[in-house]
Amino acid sequence: MDASQNPSNAFYLHPGEKLGAVFVKPQSMKHTLMSKNKYKFVNGGIQEPTHGDDLHENWERFNIMVVSCITLIVGLYIFSYMVIVIVMVIERLWFYMVI
Repeated sequence: MDASQNPSNAFYLHPGEKLGAVFVKPQSMKHTLMSKNKYKFVNGGIQEPTHGDDLHENWERFNIMVVSCITLIVGLYIFSYMVIVIVMVIERLWFYMVI
């Protein structure tokens, strides 16, 4: 069996796997990656296979998924912060308009 098709292998990527849905903060991201046998990709435990290696394509696919999820979470944090700042600015403007 191809190692990338073995669910116990770190290179296995289930078609329905969605890591970003459970990332709320860095600690939960770590726990999610560990529970899915993927944390070794992030902490350097698994090095990128050389081009031409049978597992290189699987490694790239997983790497893209993790980077996308992290980018999504960072974007959500930035968006949340921006919304808070905008609301604060609007409150102050409203306060000064009423006075």
